[in-house]
Amino acid sequence: GVSQSGILSRHAFRYFSFHVPGGEGVHLSLSRTYGDPDLYVNVVPPEDASPLPSRASHNFSSSRFGHDVLDLSAEQMQESCDPNAHGGECKLLIQVYAFTDTEFSLTASFAEKSIVPLSTGQTVSSLVAHRGWSYFRYSVSAWRVWLDPTALVHFQLTNRGNGDPDLYVLYSHPNATTGDYDRPTLWHYDEHANSPG
Repeated sequence: GVSQSGILSRHAFRYFSFHVPGGEGVHLSLSRTYGDPDLYVNVVPPEDASPLPSRASHNFSSSRFGHDVLDLSAEQMQESCDPNAHGGECKLLIQVYAFTDTEFSLTASFAEKSIVPLSTGQTVSSLVAHRGWSYFRYSVSAWRVWLDPTALVHFQLTNRGNGDPDLYVLYSHPNATTGDYDRPTLWHYDEHANSPG
């Protein structure tokens, strides 16, 4: 990934840009040595230098205290910039804003759709940014299906803090998305799904 660092006084900000080829997701990580930096992002055509993001106007943001993370999918970014109409790429305009005096490091990289393996009875915790995602995999052995083809695998998603996570399960496929799934759940807070297994 590409890293930039700096020091900002309270309420000061600095801009960065990052070009993104069409079809790629992006992982932005803003860490701090001290203070509280925040992250604001606009997605624009590659030839544009505006509109610049701000606290008041932005496409995406992360303003937690401490470490800020944004995971942006190609589909999310395409809502603001269609790479097919701009030579196959778009650009992120990034503002690092110092809520307090801060020293920071910003890293931008193309997102890897890493898949976390799950075990029976295992609980896994994950922090996901607004409109971000995490992938998990649970393998069902062939002998179990042979012994009981009507058996179900039960998944439970529990919200441990703020926000509203959603759960999508796709049987026999490594990646589930909001547009391609077998067992959708769209309830708030605690979510459950059963899948054949």
